[in-house]
Amino acid sequence: MVSHSHRLSCPDCGSFLDIPSLSGWRYGDDYPKARNHFDGTIGELKTRTMMGWLRRAGLNDFNRMVVCEVGFGGGFCLRRLHTLARKAYGVEIVESSINHAHALGIPRDHLLHFERLPPILPDPVDLWIFQDSFEHIPDPGVFVDWAIANSSNEARMMVVAPCAGSWSDRVFGRFWMHRVPEHRFHWSIQGLTRFFSLRNFVVTTSFYPWKYISIKVVLSHIFIMANLNTNELLNYRSRCFLSKVTVKFNIGEFGLVFGRVS
Repeated sequence: MVSHSHRLSCPDCGSFLDIPSLSGWRYGDDYPKARNHFDGTIGELKTRTMMGWLRRAGLNDFNRMVVCEVGFGGGFCLRRLHTLARKAYGVEIVESSINHAHALGIPRDHLLHFERLPPILPDPVDLWIFQDSFEHIPDPGVFVDWAIANSSNEARMMVVAPCAGSWSDRVFGRFWMHRVPEHRFHWSIQGLTRFFSLRNFVVTTSFYPWKYISIKVVLSHIFIMANLNTNELLNYRSRCFLSKVTVKFNIGEFGLVFGRVS
């Protein structure tokens, strides 16, 4: 690893550990509200975005699939998957997110706490979805090995994540909008491809993950990075207005689908 003032980088693949994220930051039950995860308008935009990604990746035969969304946040995307898939599970670390997803109609036994995962799921998973969640996992090797042990022979894993070494990472550096406290490790495409290849998964599809996103979310990320309080800076009327303004957005993220090889 190559040490800089704010990151430890792999000299081979360019993936890096964000040093400021090692300050002991932890998830609390107020985390989803602070990140607008329970906002219904934002949830619908996330669902619209996810369905577009799945179509582009050719992952749409849900009535035959068992799917699992890792880091489902407010649960809006998981709710859509629950209506489409043969069965849908979700993994989260925040109890309030699990409760919110259950209130949206997802069965409690389909909602798994990250720190209390069962050794074996009732059904092998055909599709794992990591949308803006892989960079949150503190020990991805342990988690992905558990996921593989609970996967079908034809399992695939879709990962959308910030790309270390992307143009926006190089331009903005420590001010890159993805460098928030909960994003400890940032993967390059080369690094993540190697990580999965060691587990007999290879890239089957790649896509550019445009998102439908509200201006409110963009500003919220900026305020979080600047350690400012969103509610103090945006009054109720402007928050309502900004929630309705949407753009197609990508600041340095990749979309990859990995499939198992024999």
